Amino acid sequence: CWMIERGFVSGDRIAVLPKMGSADWLIFDFACQQAGLVMVPIHPTASQEEIKFILDETEAKMCVMADQTLYERILPTLEKTTVYLNVFHFEHGKDGFFTPITLTQTSDKSLPVLRQLKNEITPDQILVILYTSGTSGTPKGVILSHHNVVSSIKSI
Repeated sequence: CWMIERGFVSGDRIAVLPKMGSADWLIFDFACQQAGLVMVPIHPTASQEEIKFILDETEAKMCVMADQTLYERILPTLEKTTVYLNVFHFEHGKDGFFTPITLTQTSDKSLPVLRQLKNEITPDQILVILYTSGTSGTPKGVILSHHNVVSSIKSI
């Protein structure tokens, strides 16, 4: 609900540079899914040029990183993008920490909006844009819908 209260709308892109092993990532991912936001994961070892390219191409509205070290390494690149980004990380107690991850309640005014957004999500709506490096070296985005991901899970 924090993102809804800040003006994020269904279809907005949220870039993440995660590291494995944190429940915060699951919570954040599920929160974004419920609001209809599109996740754009970027590998933390991606080059500065690749990160800038992906952020510009997807027109991401927010970028969340694993920790302050990654945040500080990538911040100069983020300042060169053509889009305005809200920038945070998940390292508790450090400058730039994404404090909404610690919230245990939502406001009464945004909960009905969230319920409506959840009910409006369709199987063909974009869930995630995964980038891979093509043979030319330019990152290439693969768009996956909710249906694509559910179908892949069911096939296992």
